Formats: sequence, C-alpha cells, structure tokens
Amino acid sequence: MILNIGFVMCAGVFLFAPVGEREFKTRPVLNLFGMRQLGYWLGLLTGDLLLFVPQAILFVALILCIGLRPFSDQLGEFTALIMMFGLSLITHTYLFSHMFTKQNQATKWLVTIYLLVCTFLPQVLSYSSLVASALEN
Repeated sequence: MILNIGFVMCAGVFLFAPVGEREFKTRPVLNLFGMRQLGYWLGLLTGDLLLFVPQAILFVALILCIGLRPFSDQLGEFTALIMMFGLSLITHTYLFSHMFTKQNQATKWLVTIYLLVCTFLPQVLSYSSLVASALEN
C-alpha cells in the first residue's frame, strides 16, 4: 500500500504534458513543425519512464537496505513487477488525462481518484472480506 501511495503521488507529473498541450493549444505548433502523433506519444512515454525509473531503483535499493526477505529473496521478479506497474500507471494516466482541460484540476482530481479507487477501495474490500470470513468461523 505504501508503494502505491508513493507512486500515485508522482502520477500528477505524468499529466503535465498531455493536459498542458490541450490547455495551451500546442498541438497545432507541433504539427506545423512536423511532429507526428506516434513520435509525440512515444517520446512522452520515454520521458515519463525516465522519470519513473530512478524512483523505482531507489525503492528497490531501500528494500535491499532494509532487508525485507519476502521482497529481497525474489528481487528480479519484484523489480520487473515495479517496472510493469510504472508502465501501467503512466499509460492509465495518459488515458485519464483526456478527462481534464486544466493541469491543476487534472493533478488534483487524478491523484484523488487514484488514492481512493486504486489504493483505499481494494484495501477496504480485502479487510472486509477478512472480517467476514473471521465472523463466519
């Protein structure tokens, strides 16, 4: 849960370019200079992955320093899982960015949605199922 909260707080950074290009109407200028859609989105994804990777490396280093055995014993799988999480977080942020027209509004609401729906709701559901199964026994 701490991992998800930490990375979700950084998800607002991934919103700046997609929402900003709509807010400041830079798409016609990019088209004028010959920027194609595929190049724009691949470049944006590459840049955002380069922002995500140092955070993920620091998190893996923290796991190694603390010595959490469940994670450090399977470090390769854990690192791959974090990288896939980053890729899905960035691409979902791009998908959700189309709901907003202002950067401040997008950051405020998307982080709130990610925290409530993607972090706390699964926790509440898992704890409620644990309580329900404990009450049955």
